[in-house]
Amino acid sequence: TMVEAARVASETMRESGCQPTLVNARFVKPMDLPVLEDLTQRFDLLVTIEENAIEGGFGAAVAKHLADRQRPGQGVINLGIPDRFVEHGPRKALLEEVGLSPDGIARSVLRLLDQASVT
Repeated sequence: TMVEAARVASETMRESGCQPTLVNARFVKPMDLPVLEDLTQRFDLLVTIEENAIEGGFGAAVAKHLADRQRPGQGVINLGIPDRFVEHGPRKALLEEVGLSPDGIARSVLRLLDQASVT
């Protein structure tokens, strides 16, 4: 589960002036559509974090649901394992390598938010 890494990352983001809300999706299926709908009403950007392949994962399902609902302006950032070979090794080192450590998550989200505010 990535909840603890996301919690630590959210604390780091708060120190940078960001105000994230953390939601534990708990289950990929069935997707909790009432919670997802509530989040899309409250936030312009959703970030999914999963220790799984990005393609075909939970974040992709969220993005597809939002696209099907034609949510203009709703942003989704999916953080997960990229579609490439990942070496074998200790879990902590591998998560760091693919940017899924707490610091990696915080850096990615803050960088993407900064880029979005520039464009």
